[in-house]
Amino acid sequence: MQDFHSMASELYESLKGRFINFIKSRFAQLDDDDINDIYNDAFMAAYDNIQAGRVADDTHWDAYIMRIGYNQATTVVKKKSIFVNPQRPDDDDDEEQAERRWDNTISLADALGSEDDEQEKQQKIDTLLQELEKLKPPCATILIDYYFGEMSLTEIMEALGFTSMANLKVKKMRCMDSARKLLSVAFKQLAIDF
Repeated sequence: MQDFHSMASELYESLKGRFINFIKSRFAQLDDDDINDIYNDAFMAAYDNIQAGRVADDTHWDAYIMRIGYNQATTVVKKKSIFVNPQRPDDDDDEEQAERRWDNTISLADALGSEDDEQEKQQKIDTLLQELEKLKPPCATILIDYYFGEMSLTEIMEALGFTSMANLKVKKMRCMDSARKLLSVAFKQLAIDF
């Protein structure tokens, strides 16, 4: 057990700077205290998962902790009612894909309403995210991370353990088909023309 604690302590110290930069780059709205709390919580969640036997022997610990932290940061941001907008093109996108994703984000933001009624707009966003979370795994994670969380396809591939970029892109396309069907109902309920 001593080896585990020294290994965990070493990982904790070596990963901290990279983790903080990773979360700050994706969630600029979070302050340092929030990020430090998320970092500590990520390690506690990993420990709980180890104790419960939910962690594979070949787990890449850096990516695993980053993924837990990213999910926790997303939860904190949602609780604070802060919408994370994709603000940069994805490193893995060609220009056309990046432009299309940005246009879709702008169109969705316009369709959700003016900035004058941020509370109503946030309620619509929350509803849409809840609908996306109804998708079968890993579709919700892929789409939310890619379109709302600013994760690159490479980051998603590593975090979810896809064996190739081609496999991830095929899965993302299938997930989008499922999401279109699911969201069309939500759009109608929210009176969104998209």
